[in-house]
Order: sequence, then structure tokens, then C-alpha cells
Amino acid sequence: MATICQDLERQLFGGLMRTPIVSVLFVMGLFLAGFGPGITKATAQDWVVALTAKHAKQLNKLKGQKRHTAIAISPDGAWGTAYGKISAKVAGNMALGYCQQHLKPGRRDCLIYAVDSKVVVSSVVKTKVVSAVYKPVNGVAAAKFFGRVGGRFTGNRARASEDLQRLTQDPAYRARLVSDPVFESLLTNKSFMSLDRKAFAIWLSPTYGEQHMSVNSGIMYNYFPDWLATKDGLICFFDAVWDTGKPLGTRCIIVDEISNGLIRFSWGASPKTVRKAKIIAGDARFGAAR
Repeated sequence: MATICQDLERQLFGGLMRTPIVSVLFVMGLFLAGFGPGITKATAQDWVVALTAKHAKQLNKLKGQKRHTAIAISPDGAWGTAYGKISAKVAGNMALGYCQQHLKPGRRDCLIYAVDSKVVVSSVVKTKVVSAVYKPVNGVAAAKFFGRVGGRFTGNRARASEDLQRLTQDPAYRARLVSDPVFESLLTNKSFMSLDRKAFAIWLSPTYGEQHMSVNSGIMYNYFPDWLATKDGLICFFDAVWDTGKPLGTRCIIVDEISNGLIRFSWGASPKTVRKAKIIAGDARFGAAR
């Protein structure tokens, strides 16, 4: 079993991991939402927001969790929760995404109900019927839903490989790597994503990043508090950890070229194997609806 897990790790993160994987399952529930008393002016387009017993149970569970938490709900029954997150905003967005991945076209959209156990929604809200839903992590569906990012970039594999080798030999070399604002702007607040239906999506924000991976048992992911991209095409994710807190260390990618959202790249641990990916104009880690 350990051998199977290690093989899967190499596939998911370029062969760089040396510790057993930790699967993180995101299981969402579906149920019918009721209407509460006390407000009578609602129209056909309005929803009188009320928690069912199951909603209340999930909200109560969040009270015992550390760091930031959130719960999102839909008038048609979908829900999602998030906890242990680095900020209230991140928790809210994650809960909303978990909720939206269970919607179907024609259903009413989700909304964030509470963040850090505080209700943040009005008692009556306007509802929106969704026309399309994205369910993660799917490289084919993400491109259709969010679209690809334009722009071009050409790296220098020889120099990027030299930097990676020095970084591998001496972690202190990290301080000598110089970030390239132009290249980083092409990646920031977008998803670096593989082409497959069962895919990985690396989200790069200005201050942190995450990699979410679709596996048979669900979705697993890791977090890295710092990253940079050099003018030669080396992208490194520093101090990566699983969501459980288990350390992964530094992970790197060598990018040869980006053209109209299509990428040719190699994982740092297998630089001779050239792969293809794309840059998605949205956050493909979580569900989404429009």
C-alpha cells in the first residue's frame, strides 16, 4: 500500500514528495431547506433565509474548530463548510465553492451564511438561478467554464535548471532567486492546471498558494505560504504543507513556454519529462456557478 501511495505522490507533484500522502475528502450534504417565520414580505424572487436542523448542526460543529470558519447554503438544499483557514475571506470563499459544486443548472445559487459563527447574510435575500456549474478538479470543465488566459512567456531551461540544482543543494540559495513581476502577473490569481478530467489545480495568489488534486478517494490538497517565479521560468513553492500540517518542503516547476494559456513545463524532480498544462482564468480549486 505504501508503494502505491508513493507512486501516486510522484504523479501528483512531479515525484518530489517523499512522505505518504494524506487524502483530504471534501464531502458535502444535500437536503431540503425550510422557510422560517417572522417575515411576510418576501416575493417570488426572494428567499426568507432560515436554517434547517441539519444546517444548524453543521453551524454548531464549526464553533469548536480553530482559526477561521464559514458555512454557505442554498435555498434548494446544497451546503458547504470550511474551517481552519488563514482568513475569514478564504473560509467564506471555500465554503461557497464547496456549496456551489453541488448545484445543478436551474437551481438557486449558494450564499455565505456565517463566517466565524457570525451570521453575515440578510434575513431576506434576492435569489439567482444558475445556468452553469463547475465541479472540481476537472481540467476539461474548468477551461470551458472559466476560459483560458492569454499572454506569452518564454523561459530559459538551462538557467532555470541551474537555479533549481543550486536550490536543491543549498536551501539558503532561495534568497538569491529573483522574482520576475511580469511572469508572476501572468500567474497570479489564476489556476495553473493540468489538462485531464482528473486534474491538479495550482492556485497562486499574491501572498500564498495551494495545489488541489483530484484522486479516486476525493480531493487532496497542500498549502504553501510563499512562492516566486523567475524570468527564466523557474516557479518554486516554499515551505509547502498538507492541509493537516504535515510538511512537504520546497517544490519547483520549470516552464519552457506559455502561449495563449497553454503551457509546456516539467516538474523539478523530473526535468527531462515535458508536460502540458494551461492557465485558467479563475479559481479551479473549488466549485463555481454562474
